[in-house]
Order: sequence, then structure tokens, then C-alpha cells
Amino acid sequence: MRGRKHWYLELVAAIPEEQGKGATGIFLIWGIRKADEEDTETYLEASPDGKPIYEHCGFEEVERLVVLLEGKGNTGEKEFVECFMVRPLTGKN
Repeated sequence: MRGRKHWYLELVAAIPEEQGKGATGIFLIWGIRKADEEDTETYLEASPDGKPIYEHCGFEEVERLVVLLEGKGNTGEKEFVECFMVRPLTGKN
């Protein structure tokens, strides 16, 4: 965020058996509301799978980290991808 005031939603996740039940959304909405109250941008890091959820909440991808993995590891993945996302100021305050 290069020195700009912001809210950082560090970890918004649910264990697999709880995914899709709304618990994560409660924390996400709380963080967005707090940032809106302060008229401040919100930053988070998302997986490509989670990216559409955050886009629906107004976040935009501003950068992406792609790390090529040697050997594939246990998951069979060839790369690790992380999307850096920002929800801009709303201008409502």
C-alpha cells in the first residue's frame, strides 16, 4: 500500500467443512464496514479461487505473485499464485 492508510484483512478463511456457510463473510463484511467508516482503502491477499468473492465485494486485483514450484510437492501444483487486492475508497463519508 506504499505508505497509504488502509485496513489489512490479513486472514479471512474457513476450514473446508465450514466453507460456504457464511462465517468468513461475516468477518469480511465487518472489515469492509470498519474501513468504510474511516473512509479508508482495504487490502487483502487472495487465492485465485477466492478472487471472485472479493471482486463481488468491490476489491480489485492490483498485483499478482506467481512462484514456480520445483518438483510439484504433495499437492501436484506447479505454481503458487497469490492475488493482491485493494478495495478503493467509497467516497460515502
